[in-house]
Amino acid sequence: LILFDGEIWRTNGVGWLTRRYPGLRVVTIDAGACAQREAELTDADRVAALLQAVCDEAGAGPVMVAGQSYGGLAALEVGLRQDLPVDEIVAQSPSLWWGGDVRGRGEGALMGDLGRGACRSLSGLTIWCQVGAREVAMAPVVERCAALLGECGALVRLERYSGGHDVAWWREGLLAALDEWCV
Repeated sequence: LILFDGEIWRTNGVGWLTRRYPGLRVVTIDAGACAQREAELTDADRVAALLQAVCDEAGAGPVMVAGQSYGGLAALEVGLRQDLPVDEIVAQSPSLWWGGDVRGRGEGALMGDLGRGACRSLSGLTIWCQVGAREVAMAPVVERCAALLGECGALVRLERYSGGHDVAWWREGLLAALDEWCV
């Protein structure tokens, strides 16, 4: 399991995941302050190089990549555009607006590419798209993203939770994905 925003996950505790899921290895990747997060996690080539280095160092998979907000966008970007050994993606409240006309709203670059059918075959890849009911502007975009990912061949799990853009709901969503993936 590779988790973006590692400092947030470590603060909220992830060590117990290896006890709940024997054999699971967890790698957390720090993202830093907001400006640094945006610069690093929106650069698909940079993220892909980092994930490839982590996969090379950690050894054979299977590999799940999970991210929230910018991290959710990064997880989707590398899964769709790069040939990395990733089996499962968890994109929680992904910043799908990035690269678009309005910050925080609408569809950005990745959604435009998906809409044009510009993605590789995603057959064999499971993608969890999770969004909160209180993320009013984000929810319809995430739902459309899930539909487009399905058209590209991915097995998509779309989950809506009752909360907003926060780690408490992301933790529950991550557990749901891990419960299925680690069986």
